[in-house]
Amino acid sequence: MVEEVQKLYERIAGLPNQDLLQMVYLNSAQYRSEAITFAKAEISKRGIKLTDLDATHISAQAVHPLIVGLQKWRRKLLTFVQARSFEIGVSLGLVLFFLANGYSYYQMKWNTLCFDCFLSFGVPFHWYSSGGYFGTTIIHWWQVLGNSTVAIALCLVCGALTKNLLERLFQWNRA
Repeated sequence: MVEEVQKLYERIAGLPNQDLLQMVYLNSAQYRSEAITFAKAEISKRGIKLTDLDATHISAQAVHPLIVGLQKWRRKLLTFVQARSFEIGVSLGLVLFFLANGYSYYQMKWNTLCFDCFLSFGVPFHWYSSGGYFGTTIIHWWQVLGNSTVAIALCLVCGALTKNLLERLFQWNRA
């Protein structure tokens, strides 16, 4: 029994990377659980990533063309996200900043119960004020500068966090 397991492990250890990936991720139902466990261990030992799976050389009987197309699309998407992870994070930070300021403006507009009061909005600094009996509008330029500085810092932090998170999530090599 031990000899059979050892032979199975040696046979799986001798397989090329593509065959191991196909065995685990495409055709796992055709193999025993021990074989899949050994194949996963070998994939981990070699440091092979799922994105290395080349589905173009798989026989037509084994995989449906739709699956091959989806795998190609997924690989292209992962490559794009890997290359643009910092930019995606910066964009998310900018969207968060605009949403926070938009919500602040929305709250200001709905709190118009007092016709002689001054209302203001802005996150984190209130950079716009309006109100009073004559409807005075004031833009506080130092607060605009402060908000811009906070927005840039938020975008850079979100970019760095997103890049770090995606690298850890997909275990990409840092280049």
